[in-house]
Amino acid sequence: MVAFMALSWELGYHARWIALYNRLSQPTFSVGEYDWDKHSQQRGWIWGTAANSTPTGPDHLRTSSSVFDFTSQFSLKSINSGNYTALYGFGNGIGMVGDTTDGMPWKDRAVTFLENHDTGYRTNLGTAYLQKSDFDAATAQFQTALKAAPDDATLHYDLGLALKLKDQLPAAVSEFERAAALDPNQADIHYTLGVTFWQQGDFEKATSALRAAIQSKPDYAEAHYTMGTILKQQGKLPEAAASLREAIRLQPEFAGAHTTLASTLRQLGDAEGAARENRLGTQISKDKTTLQAATFDTNSGIRLLKVGDLEGAISQFRAAIALAPTYAPAHFRLAEALQRKGETAAAGQEFQRAQELDPQLKP
Repeated sequence: MVAFMALSWELGYHARWIALYNRLSQPTFSVGEYDWDKHSQQRGWIWGTAANSTPTGPDHLRTSSSVFDFTSQFSLKSINSGNYTALYGFGNGIGMVGDTTDGMPWKDRAVTFLENHDTGYRTNLGTAYLQKSDFDAATAQFQTALKAAPDDATLHYDLGLALKLKDQLPAAVSEFERAAALDPNQADIHYTLGVTFWQQGDFEKATSALRAAIQSKPDYAEAHYTMGTILKQQGKLPEAAASLREAIRLQPEFAGAHTTLASTLRQLGDAEGAARENRLGTQISKDKTTLQAATFDTNSGIRLLKVGDLEGAISQFRAAIALAPTYAPAHFRLAEALQRKGETAAAGQEFQRAQELDPQLKP
């Protein structure tokens, strides 16, 4: 027998009555639909429905009713709409399906479901598991979704990614090849297939897949870069240099392409060209590191500003500007802090400098 309850504490029906019902009827499976958006209260409901309330800790939940996991469903819908913060909305995963609050296996009482056989739910849930590095769970979700949509290229690709991250490369290749056959114009599929072949040491198949990626997306800088790196390993230095130069043409700030090209040119005997590319790659890497530090200082200053520490905030903004004088957000935030301090003239100068660097920033 299966027991299903659509009940709410707010309507006066306490969880202990569910516990009593389950204790007397002894159903094979019991599930309740309880206050869709009240995640934390669902835990209380689960606890209160235990037919045997004597055990403590995780054992207490062994005789509890399960609950339909609407919080996960709502989170996945938010994620599907671009609200990726929903991945971390409950601190223990996206909903009841990942909940281990206080070391308790609440997630074991979560009942997930498909809405109108919508495989998007499984797809998004699998993607969420990938984000949380639970590759086994992600694989299971994608495999289940594929049973309903066996010709979905994206699902085959996502399953391939999960398998690749589990180091199951042959199985991953099979999924990527299936995805590429279903959607031959999707450059990312060919690119990831090429990288996987490269990991397996099959350079010929790797370059073939990368050429397919470039054919689908000629401005795919990463594909040109990876192609150049593989050709360099094969000893095809002129071809490698050509691919790396194309990557740089498409993405001039590609530090790795510059340094790999420098190594290739050195092997070709072009010492001057190698030195030039090495300098560029080193400078780009340094600039990126500096910008990251400036961004960190600016964000730190923003936090201090929010709690009213004007002097601390101003110090952080000035530190960011010292690291990266052309970082517009630091100038803009410094202007805001100076304005709040009453230093109007200095604030005006910083607002002007911020707008010179980024016209979209306006006080």
